[in-house]
Amino acid sequence: MNDRTNAIQIKRGEIVSYMGRPYEIVHVVDIERVNARECDGSDVVTLPISSLAQVTLLGDAEAVDFSAASPEDQAEARRRFACIEPTLDGPSAGSLASADSKLSVARERARAFDVALATVYRWKGLWESTERLSALLPKTGGGGRGESRIEDLIEDQLRVAVEEHLLKQKRGEKVKLERTHAALNKSCNEAGLRVPHFSTLRRRLAAEKARRRMERANRLPHEIQHSGMYGDDPGIGFAGADAPLAMVQIDHTPCDVVVVSDDEYRIPIGRPWITLAIDVYSRVVLGFYVSLDRPSVVSVGLCLLHAMLPKEAWLAKRGIDVSAPIYGKIRLVLADNAGEFRAKEIKGGCEEYRIEIRWRKVKQPKYGPHIERLLETTLEEIHTLPGTTFSNPKQRGDYDSEGKAVMTLAEFERWLAQFLFGVYHNHDHSALGTTPLKRWAEGINGANGRPGIGMPLRLLGDYDERLMDFLPYKDHVVSSGGVKYDNVKYQAAILREFVDARNPKNPKLKLKLRFRRDPRDISKLYFLHPGVRKWFSVPYRHLGRPQISLWEFLAAQKWAKAHGDDPADEDAVFRAYTAMEQEVENAKRLTKAAARTQARNQSRKRHHERSPKPQAADGDDPLILLSAPPSTPSTRPASDRNSVDDSSFDDVELLDASLFRRSVRRSGRRG
Repeated sequence: MNDRTNAIQIKRGEIVSYMGRPYEIVHVVDIERVNARECDGSDVVTLPISSLAQVTLLGDAEAVDFSAASPEDQAEARRRFACIEPTLDGPSAGSLASADSKLSVARERARAFDVALATVYRWKGLWESTERLSALLPKTGGGGRGESRIEDLIEDQLRVAVEEHLLKQKRGEKVKLERTHAALNKSCNEAGLRVPHFSTLRRRLAAEKARRRMERANRLPHEIQHSGMYGDDPGIGFAGADAPLAMVQIDHTPCDVVVVSDDEYRIPIGRPWITLAIDVYSRVVLGFYVSLDRPSVVSVGLCLLHAMLPKEAWLAKRGIDVSAPIYGKIRLVLADNAGEFRAKEIKGGCEEYRIEIRWRKVKQPKYGPHIERLLETTLEEIHTLPGTTFSNPKQRGDYDSEGKAVMTLAEFERWLAQFLFGVYHNHDHSALGTTPLKRWAEGINGANGRPGIGMPLRLLGDYDERLMDFLPYKDHVVSSGGVKYDNVKYQAAILREFVDARNPKNPKLKLKLRFRRDPRDISKLYFLHPGVRKWFSVPYRHLGRPQISLWEFLAAQKWAKAHGDDPADEDAVFRAYTAMEQEVENAKRLTKAAARTQARNQSRKRHHERSPKPQAADGDDPLILLSAPPSTPSTRPASDRNSVDDSSFDDVELLDASLFRRSVRRSGRRG
């Protein structure tokens, strides 16, 4: 998220960099290779797509947080996208359309939105360079044709007039535009504002009508019925899943296998969770995420990022030797009704990438059959691993799952990648008649008379670069003591200029700034400076506090309350956390459960050291998010919810005081 153009198009005529030298793409061979000519030479060579980069990277460009932009700027970005949307190449090879027809569409959009043709192409270029809605946010200063010259208060009056006019039409009332303009005239005069011209109102009304028509045209049926679900091509599946990335289903499941702490002690620590995302058209697994913690906003965000971003660096970092040339921006995500899928952070992150997200009916697996079947297939394969718990106690019988467990969490993650990308993708799928990977390639390049969509936009950078789009956030006023976020105080010198600052658009109100936080490590906040548009980290006000997860903090609050302390008192909560850690440390040799708890905590820490996470320089240095792995020790693991183990393991939850004390008493009685 450190710049707006950190992506490349893989298509003929594009200039890319390979081994530090510029090349022009002359032909896309397949989903892994291109033919290219060096810009100062004549020989054509074959280059791997995985090694291509931008010719230049904007290392000092602005960072953008779409959700933190003003509602007016967000609305303007959506309006600009509505303007250019018909000009974009669609998933059915819209690039095959003639240049004349594209030009005529662009001209029509320019007239409808009252902007210059050059403005339409400029907006189109900004979108295609990133496929992120934040690229269309208006820059400070404004001006120029197509930019709003009307003051904010007048713009609000104009927007209300348009909404009321359309609402009356929807109710069947006959309302003339002249009457709407007269009402606008009256409201502006009463507020002491300049009255917009009649033609301005007419153009805004026409643009809003066009935007709503396009939304209705692009909307998929609210409910996908089984009748007529499948077309002539059995691989298409659900209506609308007519190309790669058109429709993706996502879900979680706990895995039927016990993992161990490390190579040395091999203490069983419970069952991991996996989050999978499947492309409905091709059945390829676009991405996944593995964790010891229950599903959360972070696990959904990381799975979506894993799905959209190239996999080469991720696989190489883990020493996995498989090919996974699958990536690209998703059009539609189908999910169940779990809270993490409906969270505002997921909605905001999906809007940033213009991903439509829909939720299937409650307790209706038929609306998500592809992901359900994938989870079943994956669990069936997991049942062959040592330490499996099988599907139920009857199947497990007298099999000692804990005693047979040998895989660490990292080893399980590598095994899962090998199975999904190396085995599942390359075996014939019964519904497709071919392998998922071949089906994906056919959808990209075209086959059997069906045009392909072309190579998707290749987003550059690593997961930590884009994770900020999906992190939980809150808006806070900055006081002389810094910021108080969930009863924890944070402070940095960069915040001084915002102490008791006023909202520039309404001086009667104090300015609220947006702060994001990774639930796996609450020791710092992430703050996007509205002036310089760069990210800064804001640490604890008391720097001696330990790095802990949100889940651990909530458990410490419960501990403090149980011991008569105020759970809203930051000092009391961190004292409770220290006491809990000490009690676990003192008793870890007394009980098997306590030892497992300690080992599970350490395993989380190692796993999250390898996991993507936002990075920021300490103090006042701006955050330029990098694709390289962090060089400093990583955050303390755990997410914002407890982990759930199989009840047969007689395990205790991490830092759960009541369960811990009971396990110690049981151990004493057995002793």
